[in-house]
Amino acid sequence: MHALFYQYRVLPSSENELCGKISGALATVILFADSDKIGRARSVRFIAKQQWEVKEFIKVMFMGQRQVENLDAELSK
Repeated sequence: MHALFYQYRVLPSSENELCGKISGALATVILFADSDKIGRARSVRFIAKQQWEVKEFIKVMFMGQRQVENLDAELSK
């Protein structure tokens, strides 16, 4: 299983209270998946559940063990 970091350009969906108020946003999702294909599908589903629409894929990065270990330290600040 790999730790994957995805970034997308997104717009608020019609159900999102920000619809019509902002011109766009950047969505970042970090998750664990067996492949990029699975990770991309999961990240897009997660973004949709938060009432956002993906407009453009920006990048994916495979995170190394050291980066994953550093997440706890960074997130606990």
